[in-house]
Amino acid sequence: MGFEEDLNNVVKHLLQVDDYTPSRVVSICGMGGLGKTTLAKKVYHHKDIQSHFHGLAWVCISQQYQTRDNLQEIFINLVPERKEDVVNMENKELFEQLYTIHQSKKCLVVLDDIWSIEAWKSLKLAFPNGNTGSKILLTTRNKTLPSQIDPYHIFHEPQCLNDEESWDLLQKKSLLRRDGRGNINQSRLLYILIQIKLFQC
Repeated sequence: MGFEEDLNNVVKHLLQVDDYTPSRVVSICGMGGLGKTTLAKKVYHHKDIQSHFHGLAWVCISQQYQTRDNLQEIFINLVPERKEDVVNMENKELFEQLYTIHQSKKCLVVLDDIWSIEAWKSLKLAFPNGNTGSKILLTTRNKTLPSQIDPYHIFHEPQCLNDEESWDLLQKKSLLRRDGRGNINQSRLLYILIQIKLFQC
C-alpha cells in the first residue's frame, strides 16, 4: 500500500550506472514498522532487478549479528552450486571468494536490518570499493549509517501513509477478517485502527 513510488525510486537507483560518482550503496531508512523490509523484498523480486544482476543475496543482520553465518549465507545465495564447499572455508577464504565474486559479476546483496557500523565493518572486506557493477541494498533505522559505509550512497526514506491511504488500508485489512455473520470483527477493527494510528507520522 503506497509503495509504488518508493519501489520505482529504489529500483531506478540500483539500476543506475554512474562512472563518475558510483553509488554502490542504496539505503532504505526509517523508524521501525515503516515497511523497510517489505519494500526491500519487493525490490529484490522486481523483474528488472532479477534480470539486471547476475547474482542476488539476502541476509538479515539484526543487532546480534554473526559474521561467519552472514558471510556463508551471502556466498550460498550467490554461488548455490558451491553450497557444500562453504562449510570448510576459513573466514579469510570466504572474504576473498566473495570479493572476487563481486568483481567478476554484477551482484546485489541486501543487508536487511543492519544496526551499526561495527556490523558493517565485520563484512566490508567481502565487498570491493569502486564501480564493479555490484550493489548493496540495506535497510536500517540508523540514518547516519549509510554515509559511514559509502559517501556516495543513495538515501531513501519511505513516507508514512496519508489519511486517504490509511483509510484505504483500513478498509482492505478489515474486510479480510469477518465473523460468521459477515460482520467485521470489532476487536480486529480496533486493533487495525490502533496500528494505523501508530503507522502515521
